[in-house]
This record gives sequence, structure tokens and C-alpha cells, in this order.
Amino acid sequence: MGRVLWVMAAVGALVLMVQWNVCGQEEKKPVFQKMDADGDGKVTADEFTARRKAWFKEMDGDADGKVTADEYLAGVFEKINADDDETLELDEFIIFFVGAENKDKKNAEPCKDESKTTFEQMDGADGDKIITVDEMVLYFEGRFKAMDANGDGKVTKEEHAAHKDKGHKKMDANGDGVIVIEEMVVMPAKE
Repeated sequence: MGRVLWVMAAVGALVLMVQWNVCGQEEKKPVFQKMDADGDGKVTADEFTARRKAWFKEMDGDADGKVTADEYLAGVFEKINADDDETLELDEFIIFFVGAENKDKKNAEPCKDESKTTFEQMDGADGDKIITVDEMVLYFEGRFKAMDANGDGKVTKEEHAAHKDKGHKKMDANGDGVIVIEEMVVMPAKE
């Protein structure tokens, strides 16, 4: 009986270690890889929506079905800031969202049409309803430039917070100060 309990405890510990490792690896993946559920190098509208739902749950720290401005901002700067200094550089931003192997695919003009949804902006000029790595690099390069208020090539925590606050307000369709899942997933056109 003692041997069976020992084997069960060992198997349980192994399962927990595997789950912990898988969760840790998922956390480290660039955002594009998290969105690209089937791993084909493209993000469809369905994959995009599924990732936004997962992102909402990650942000909703108290699991009340609402994301406050504080929850929306919590920890994001620190996750992107790989060198743990006081600013974000464009390479850190691109690596966080699209991966280190894509950090040199910059310097083109991203979509700036505010009437388009985030997905449509990421999709770029071809409008094929598929987001590629190259399109996502352009989108996030544009986002970085928009955050860099003083144009010095670095984003401070204050610049990042101001931009995220603006983003939170755009998603808050009814203006009640919180984002609910419907605003995050169903109403991205206002972004």
C-alpha cells in the first residue's frame, strides 16, 4: 500500500512539474505565437478572437468579469522590458510581440486608419483576413512610435501608461470605466 501511494505521489509531482513547465513556456512565447494556435505562421480572425478572450481572462485579476484601467496596465511594461531598465526600446517591443527572429523586419509604414478594427489594422494593405508576422511587426512598430511621445526612440513607463490608458478608454464602449468581455472581443471596431 505504501509503495502505491509513493508511486501516485511521484506521478502527481511529475504532472505538476510538466504543467508548470508548459505554463512557463507559454508565458514566454511572443504574442504572435500565442495567437497562432495551429502554428501555421498566420493568424486568422478566429485565432485572433480566441487570443483576445484569453487575454481578457489574464487581465481580469480579480475574475469579476471586468477589466479596470489598473488591471489593463498591470505588469505589461515589466513583461516587455527585457533588459529591466527604465525604458522600452523598439527591439524589446517587437521581440515581445513577434519574437527575436523578427526584430529586423522593421521600417515600413504601418496602417494608421483608426476607422479599422485592430485586426484589420494588423492585416495590412492586402486585406486577406490573415495576419502574418511581417504585418504584425509593422503594426507594433506603429504602436511603439505612437507611444514614444517625445520621439526619442524609447518609451518610458509614463509614456506606456498614458498610451495604455488611452487604449483602455477606447475599448470601454459604454464609458463606465471598465472593459467587459463583449467590449474586448465583440466590439473591437472602436479601438
